[in-house]
Formats: sequence, structure tokens, C-alpha cells
Amino acid sequence: MTLTTRTRRNRKVYAITPAGEARMLDLLRAPAPDDRDFLVQVAFCRLLSTDERVELFRRRRDELARRVPARTDSGRDPYLRSVRERDSQAIANDIAWLDRLIADELAIDNDPSSDEADAPSQAAAPDPALPGGTR
Repeated sequence: MTLTTRTRRNRKVYAITPAGEARMLDLLRAPAPDDRDFLVQVAFCRLLSTDERVELFRRRRDELARRVPARTDSGRDPYLRSVRERDSQAIANDIAWLDRLIADELAIDNDPSSDEADAPSQAAAPDPALPGGTR
């Protein structure tokens, strides 16, 4: 980070360097090693192009689909069965959420009136704490 300005109140304002912004984009494009990292990727995926966002969501969807347990029967243990049912439902909910995100992205991409189709959505108010200085 670099110091960009000092205000009248002696408050420091920081901005991400071009190298930091490039690193952020690399992290957003890489497969997430765990669930929390994926949620961080989603929180900042507006910095990616539509195609990159769709790829991020599809990659995660495919990973979750592989997690769906092939066998839900847990024998006679009702607690273990309950845990497996909960896990299966959580995965199904996440897959449905990702399907909606993918559909929304594809709808935006196919909308000729949308100027967001090929560019990351960085047209909002300046924010020096974010890559590109925008929200």
C-alpha cells in the first residue's frame, strides 16, 4: 500500500498499489482452497469480468456437486443421519445459489443495454481502499 494523501486532520488515506491490485485479481481468479476463501472471492468478484465471474461460480458449483454424498443412509444412528442430511441440504442450497448467480451473470451478459457485459463493474464511487479505487 502507498500513502496517497494527508487530510487536514492528519488522517492517513491508503490506496492499493498496482502490484497489489494485480495480486488481488490473481487471488480472485485462483481456485479457492476452502469455503471462507470462496466467500471472500464472491465479495470482491465485481473486480472480475463477467466471463471470469461465471467461471468462478461454475468451478465452485462443480466442486460442490462432487461433495454431494452418494449415500445418505447412516445406519441406525439418527444423529449421524441428521448431520449428513444437514450437510446435503447445505450443499444443495449453495448449488442453487450458485445457479442463480450464474443465471444472473449470463442474463447481464446477454442484455444489449447493459454496459457491464465485458468489463468489471468498477463504475461506482471512488474508494481508495479498493483495487482500482472504486466500489
